[in-house]
Amino acid sequence: MNIYEAISPLLRQGHIDRRPDSFSDPAVAARIVAAHREVFLALVRREPDAAERLLREHFQIGDELRRRNLITSYESQEQAS
Repeated sequence: MNIYEAISPLLRQGHIDRRPDSFSDPAVAARIVAAHREVFLALVRREPDAAERLLREHFQIGDELRRRNLITSYESQEQAS
């Protein structure tokens, strides 16, 4: 078993769990799809450095989305108090 096989189920579940948040905002969904496309195209062009950079940028989209969701959740809890 390699590392990808070991973490693949976790990655897949993470994507499934985040889908409702990711695709509830059309602008975010468009950014995600575009990011996937750019990573794929860099791989097709056999540009590993570009693919890695683009993948890291893609991960930042998820980080930003999770941060915004946490802030929104916290604000909602504060208002309910």
